Amino acid sequence: MHYMYVFSFDMLTPMPSVKRRPNSFKVSNSWIKVGITNNIDARKNSYKNEYNCEQCNKTHFHVEKVWQSEAERSRLEELEQFLKYHNELHRHRGEYYSDNDKDKIIEILNNVSFLELISE
Repeated sequence: MHYMYVFSFDMLTPMPSVKRRPNSFKVSNSWIKVGITNNIDARKNSYKNEYNCEQCNKTHFHVEKVWQSEAERSRLEELEQFLKYHNELHRHRGEYYSDNDKDKIIEILNNVSFLELISE
């Protein structure tokens, strides 16, 4: 089983994308993350740790949507590539997009025949 997800962020100031690497690029609250994983619970826990603010002791990410799929991972990777090069989407880095594109991305993923929405 594979999963695709859309996560959003609500930190007041940008946070490193990798907490243990302060020089990693910064993620802001105007970004969303679209990704693929084989273990959605482990991915959520990873993000809880990465985006947990030690100053306010609050986690600054939210699960927007999660889809599951029995399709080969390569199909999901092709879909991820489609999103990366979609003309109407503003991609910041890697799989991080503008929060303004969240509804459009969710609409695209909701209409993919091999994805089943499991979390809203």
